Amino acid sequence: MRAPRAKAGIRPTSAKVRAAIFNMLPAGFVVGARVLDAYAGTGALGIDALLRDAAWADFVEQDPAMCQRIQESLETDGFTDRSHVYRATVKKAMAFLGKPYDLIFMDPPYADGGMGATMTLAAESGLLRDGKLLILEHASRVSPPEHPGSPKEAGLSLLRTRRYGDTSVTFYIRGQAT
Repeated sequence: MRAPRAKAGIRPTSAKVRAAIFNMLPAGFVVGARVLDAYAGTGALGIDALLRDAAWADFVEQDPAMCQRIQESLETDGFTDRSHVYRATVKKAMAFLGKPYDLIFMDPPYADGGMGATMTLAAESGLLRDGKLLILEHASRVSPPEHPGSPKEAGLSLLRTRRYGDTSVTFYIRGQAT
């Protein structure tokens, strides 16, 4: 995959962290999956999922230049028939995206400070199928919420967090963790 160049101020997921994320997923988890790359930035996570045989990927990014770069990468890699790029905020997209996903990647801006509210919105949106995963990339200095959404059984349950320097990756499952 030829990852799009990041615009100034965009912090793309490093190749090391991307590889670690996909290595932590259960074998075959991505094959045939519907994927949402929220706060897509360069779109690297969603494109990586398509390269691993995801059936579909939606990308949500509010920056028009980054949306164009994602679209160009999808065209170059031959994934335009299995993807869609939405130029919108994640909050707005949560209201109009319809079919549920098997895997959601969320990488909100570290300086945003709204991670808890975003996670609650994601948990309560119904966009993640029961028993499926949401993966949150966040600053290591910030503790992610343990059970975003309400009630606890219908929301997200934290499975594990892994630290990679200043970046941490937290895996959530929809519904109660077993």
